[in-house]
Amino acid sequence: MAMYTYMTATTADYTGETFSLSPNAMRQIGGPENQQIKEFDDGSKLVIDLGSDDSRYNLELDYSKLTPSQADTLESIFHDSLKAKKYARTWQLLHPIDTYTYVVQFLSRQVRESNHANTRVSMGKAMLYVKGFVTP
Repeated sequence: MAMYTYMTATTADYTGETFSLSPNAMRQIGGPENQQIKEFDDGSKLVIDLGSDDSRYNLELDYSKLTPSQADTLESIFHDSLKAKKYARTWQLLHPIDTYTYVVQFLSRQVRESNHANTRVSMGKAMLYVKGFVTP
């Protein structure tokens, strides 16, 4: 099942563009759930709801599998205070397989760039938190 099946529709802070990439540049990871399970000495358990019933997902983007243009666009989204403002704001990403547009936010980013024979290469990964989807 696609992520949108288990999420609610939402609107991104930045909607001026939607980032897209090839399927091999992204890996979907189940995120932490919105519940905690506490187990007591007597073996009983208590489930504590921490918020929304929506499931949580993270996406890992591999910079080495992005085109130079895609890497530039992603860096622009990350650094621009009107776009993602680093980790502060949400933005839109088109899922390359289910073709839904998701609202995402940077969780972490480790990028290294190098120049080899006048070709810029970006390496590293970015982890995104998926907050919901854009209504089609």
